Amino acid sequence: TLYDSILNKEGWDRGWRILREMSANARYFTASSTQPPLDVSQGECVMGVAIDFYGRGQSQAVLRTGQRPEESRVGYIDPPGATYIDADPASIVNGTRRPEMAKRFMTFLLTDEAQALWQFAPARGPGRDSGAGQAAGAGVMIEDAGTQIRLGPVEYSLRRMPSRRAMYERYLEHFTDKTNPFQIASNTPLRGWRDLLGPLMGAFAIDSRQEMKAAWAALNAARTTPGFPSATLADMEAAFYAFPTQTVIDKDGKSTDLPLTEQNYRAISEYTKRWRDPDRGPAARIAYTRFFQTQYRRVVEMYESARPN
Repeated sequence: TLYDSILNKEGWDRGWRILREMSANARYFTASSTQPPLDVSQGECVMGVAIDFYGRGQSQAVLRTGQRPEESRVGYIDPPGATYIDADPASIVNGTRRPEMAKRFMTFLLTDEAQALWQFAPARGPGRDSGAGQAAGAGVMIEDAGTQIRLGPVEYSLRRMPSRRAMYERYLEHFTDKTNPFQIASNTPLRGWRDLLGPLMGAFAIDSRQEMKAAWAALNAARTTPGFPSATLADMEAAFYAFPTQTVIDKDGKSTDLPLTEQNYRAISEYTKRWRDPDRGPAARIAYTRFFQTQYRRVVEMYESARPN
């Protein structure tokens, strides 16, 4: 979803260029979305991609006693226009034996009391000794059916964003993260290229990992080498950022090679059934991988042949 957001914001050429350079700079790829925030907080990486509350939560976890959240040595940011935030769903299990209790809980989730648990500072726990944290931790008192209720968690700061717009209008000053997603939301278009992310990034970044790293090192060396031939550098750039072609066979058996471009995306997606056809999907992935590996090797070869002795 994050990578799709980058494509939506930046468009085809710049979006894929950013994703390719991110991949080339990446120390590793992980199957666990909790790993990057942990490694960043331990100094193993300079930065990493993260689900918002994972990033904020890890920033919270490394706070020293008395530190304010904004003083954490680990920061988190929502890149404007390239961040996708969705609500965590809640539902009632079909056939539950206590449907009324379940409905009451669902109703509770949307109250100020429940929504405040996500973002208000806790009454006690890490950060309670700091001035602002203590003031925020004291919370806001509201009256419900004649009973005074303190808003906010008791001990732990959860660092998630409430889903109700009214919470930001009423209580933003009491939030740990003073961010209003309703105000910073952009009108970024949905371009519909998400289905290509797995096949293409798998080909140019995962399955071509070693070749990509070597080509990226060669390309950056050429960029910073005084007197390196500009024509060769331009050829290296073109090879590194090139896109493969897709062989498309029509109903009459005629074969056509379509460049994988924004203009041809729909036709190629339909032909491969969004790269999920049991035959055409894997064939496309293999062809893409071979293409990128060949391109990356060409980048290294061009650098070796042109670099000064």
